[in-house]
Amino acid sequence: MLPMGKEPAVFLDRDGVLNYDSGYISDPKLVKILPFVREGLQQFKRMGFRTIIISNQSGVARGYFDLKTMEEVAKKVEDFLNAEETLLDAAYYCPHHPQFGSPCRCRKPQTGLIDKAMAQYNLDVKQSFFIGDKESDILCGKNAGCGTILVPENGVTYAPSQEKPDKKLRNLQEAAQWVERKRYEKTAKRTT
Repeated sequence: MLPMGKEPAVFLDRDGVLNYDSGYISDPKLVKILPFVREGLQQFKRMGFRTIIISNQSGVARGYFDLKTMEEVAKKVEDFLNAEETLLDAAYYCPHHPQFGSPCRCRKPQTGLIDKAMAQYNLDVKQSFFIGDKESDILCGKNAGCGTILVPENGVTYAPSQEKPDKKLRNLQEAAQWVERKRYEKTAKRTT
């Protein structure tokens, strides 16, 4: 049982988890949502999860696009997924890269963006999950104390070299189904 008022969250990398990762997306017209994303988000919302994007966008630091363009692409993703119902609660982006500027606390695998979400929402990080397609996502989730799920875009494997995810699945809907099964099994154990 969650402490009073605490909510679980699913922290989601954006490119490669919610939308196709065509590499430093600099045009909102290039945004294309991956299959089973809407279904997965709907299932997480039914289970009572906050859904929060946590995304590195180093294209800004690299000079590939500016903050305004990053925000336009972000808005396109968020508007598309929230068009019929609110499926995303919040989004946090890191525009930095240590090789193209000063270091920061918000770039994954550091937990600065999760810390911001924790400050905004009353979240139970131990009941939360980080879903991503790269090692930095898995490390960020582990650093924050979340469960971790690797969802490689289109079967492309970005398997972490050192840190293994708690589970590797094909898409966001499978991730939601796995989390729901885990919660059911945990509840069933408590009642027996």
